[in-house]
Amino acid sequence: MKRHKGVWTKSATGFHEVRGTTLGIVGYGRIGSQVSVLAELLGMKVDFYDPIKCLPLGNARQVDSLEEVLEMANAVTLHVPATTTTNKMINRETIARMKDGASLVNNARGTEPAKNGEPFDTLLRGLPNVILTPHIGGSTEETQANIAVEVASKLVRYINEGSTTTSTNTPEIDMLPIRTNSMRILHMHHNVPGVLSKIHSVLSDYGINGTSQYLQFGPRSGEVPRQSGNTRAQEDQGDHFCACYHIS
Repeated sequence: MKRHKGVWTKSATGFHEVRGTTLGIVGYGRIGSQVSVLAELLGMKVDFYDPIKCLPLGNARQVDSLEEVLEMANAVTLHVPATTTTNKMINRETIARMKDGASLVNNARGTEPAKNGEPFDTLLRGLPNVILTPHIGGSTEETQANIAVEVASKLVRYINEGSTTTSTNTPEIDMLPIRTNSMRILHMHHNVPGVLSKIHSVLSDYGINGTSQYLQFGPRSGEVPRQSGNTRAQEDQGDHFCACYHIS
């Protein structure tokens, strides 16, 4: 900011090279694991915390607790979803566990204005040790083009095969191609007792035989695929349920 105000300094007091330092990663999913690979290429040691046991990439090391990764890292980067478990994960107490001079990079999406031009209000505004950036990682021309192709291809697979892989609001189902002389039924419903038996009863009344079935639970509502083309959706109220049936 000094340079923007016309103040030019040639000293770099208090700055260090990242080589040889420790990066702590909180959340070792698709993005967090790739960050660990990039950090190692810069010569950093990588420790990560994830509540699920993960296969480390390269020389990364999984630690047992959030507190451990905070206490050991020179820089901590967050890659976690917004859930009841992660809500207020970083607070006064957890920050106090970090090393003096350590950096905290919040790459997890928080609350932000709904559209361009709306006011952005946060307690972090104006703090001299905070750099604020918008969530624009997916806003490059190349990324937008890739997203358009990916979304279209995912919709085609969902319509033709009942596949919901990488979906964030339904259970993930990845079905094999539809078999010869058979159909597929995809059914979405709430995860409540009795729904599957009703589906089986309807198929039986029409003399339809199911040759295979795939079930999948998700965090919010439910879905059932069988080999046919009928899709029903309801509002999200409970756990997701996915099932796929092949019928002949």
